[in-house]
Order: sequence, then C-alpha cells, then structure tokens
Amino acid sequence: MNLRLLQSFYDGPDFLAKLRAKVDVLKHLENDEYDRDKQILDVYAVDPIRYIEDFALIKVNKAQGSPPKPFFLFDYQKKIILKIMELENADQESELLIDKPREMGITWLLCAYFEWRFLFTPNYSSFILSRSEEEVDDGTRTPDGSIFGKFRWMLDRIPKYLIPISYQRKVIRGTTTDMNLKLINPTIGSSITGSSTNSEAGRSRRYSTTWVDEVFAIDRFSEVYRAL
Repeated sequence: MNLRLLQSFYDGPDFLAKLRAKVDVLKHLENDEYDRDKQILDVYAVDPIRYIEDFALIKVNKAQGSPPKPFFLFDYQKKIILKIMELENADQESELLIDKPREMGITWLLCAYFEWRFLFTPNYSSFILSRSEEEVDDGTRTPDGSIFGKFRWMLDRIPKYLIPISYQRKVIRGTTTDMNLKLINPTIGSSITGSSTNSEAGRSRRYSTTWVDEVFAIDRFSEVYRAL
C-alpha cells in the first residue's frame, strides 16, 4: 500500500471513527446470533464493500510480527469493485484493464473481492493467473509471497461464523477444500482456481471471472489470451 497515504489516514480522525464503528459491529454480530444471520444474508452477501470494511484485514508492513490492519477502502478502490460488479452483472463477456501502480493495494483489493464471491456467491468460479505458479500459490498461508497466500491469510482472520462449515484449511498437506492452486467452498459450489500464464491456461472450462495479474509482464500473452 502507499505508505504515506495510509499513514496520514491512520493518523487522522476518520480512521479512528471507522475503527470504533467496526468494533461495535463485530461485537453486535458476535453477541446476537439471530441478527447476525439476518445481516449476513441481507447485507454482507450482496455488498462486498460492507463485507471488506467490516471483516477484511490486510498486512501493510512486511516486517515479521507487524499487526494486521482493517481494510478500510479509499474511493478509487470502491470504484474498482463497483466496476467489476457492473460488468459481471451485465451477463456478457467483458474485459477490464486496471492500472496497477505499486503500493496502491490493488492485489489486496482483488483478493478481498474474490474472497467475498467465494463465501457468498453460489457456483461462482474465479480463475487467477500470474507469470509463474509460485506467484499464484507458493503453498503457504502467508501474504507476502503469493496471491493464494493472501487468500488463506485473509480467510484465517475473518470470524469463524463466516467460514463454510465443510471448509478444511490446508496446513502442511492439502485438503479437499484447500489444496495447491485451488480453494473450494462445497457448501455453495464456489471456487478459486489458480494457474501460471501458460498457453493451455483456462482451456478446460469456463469461469465466472478471470483475473490475469500484471498482464503486460507476461511473455507471449497472445497465446494465453487465446486459451482464455
């Protein structure tokens, strides 16, 4: 993330107000199971921005032991999410190019969005590609090395009542729901699948949405594009 922009936000009154509101929401949901179930269905299952701001955490500082931070979205991040949803809801094949300057939190944002889809959208399938398989999934639950590391790290830090009952987390060996290059939510049939950008990527099936990371750094992208 842009550290100067973030630090000015963390030092300002808006962050403290949003943090207090978030804590109040989480306490209420923890203590009122009936209203929690209603809020999950009526609010969080349909509004990714509310889900991200109330539940998602990010790692800002890569130093070991640095505490997670609440993922409060800037306006440009909200616009990206709304644009993705607009194109998905149009029910036709669309492409969106997102400018990705370093330290602007775009990878975290897209991980949070696809995590929301994974948790709440039945039969939704995300397909995630980057230059190498290790950049997509290095097999860990740490967010610094790969995209799937971020997915797992974020899933580990949301309340347990949001985790699908049948989801089993990968520890050393993979499970039927958390394996190399794939996460599955068997409760609603959603999934996140990863691949390197090879010429066969995506040929085997269709996906709800495909995210190609750092597209202009990919060699022979026209071959990958044809496969997709």
